[in-house]
Amino acid sequence: FFHTPLTRSQRTVNDIITRAMQKIGVIDASRAIAANEAHDGLEELNGILEQWSMESLNVFRVGEIRFPTISGQTEYRIGPGEYIDAERPNWVHGATINGDIHQPIEVNQFSPPSPVVGYVISYDPAFPAGFLTLGWTPSGEEVVLRVDQELQRYETVQEPHGLPPGYARPLELALAIALAPSYDASVSQTLIKDAAAAKATLRKNASKLRIRPLGSGVGNINDPGMYGYNVVRGY
Repeated sequence: FFHTPLTRSQRTVNDIITRAMQKIGVIDASRAIAANEAHDGLEELNGILEQWSMESLNVFRVGEIRFPTISGQTEYRIGPGEYIDAERPNWVHGATINGDIHQPIEVNQFSPPSPVVGYVISYDPAFPAGFLTLGWTPSGEEVVLRVDQELQRYETVQEPHGLPPGYARPLELALAIALAPSYDASVSQTLIKDAAAAKATLRKNASKLRIRPLGSGVGNINDPGMYGYNVVRGY
């Protein structure tokens, strides 16, 4: 197996918690949050992510996944415990061969009916592991994928949050409201309205493209047709 972490932005989970606590006046710019405050903030933040997932409001993080190809092998599974041992991407935006800026790679989302040929990658985000099919015969080169992955939870406050632009604010506002009772902090109506508006905007953005599985089968790498997808616009 080749394990690859998701490369994320440099702003951390701690930044989200800090800004949330500043919004309710628990701390100001002159002091950093304490370890126990960071722990409580992380638990509340993960609880918000879990709740939003139950509401079909999925939050995505963006980054890169790198993996070395196997000479002569064109098909790869991507998911926990697979050859590409990473969280299964919901979407692959693009790809390159590491070090070769002159060789762009086209990515076809959802396996097309005809075989891919040339510098093209077909990606089928089947559950629990996605399928990558290369249109060329690799010779051991490293491929870099630009991906979106659904965010389930954060493990530590030090890890980069990896959120795309505009996604951090709804979480900061929701976290501020969730933390307020623990610190006997007041929550203004303006904060409540801002949090609701930010969440509504996030939901609208997330609903532009939703993936829905067809049937109940789990795809096999040699039979990608066992598991299909619909692209659903809106809710």
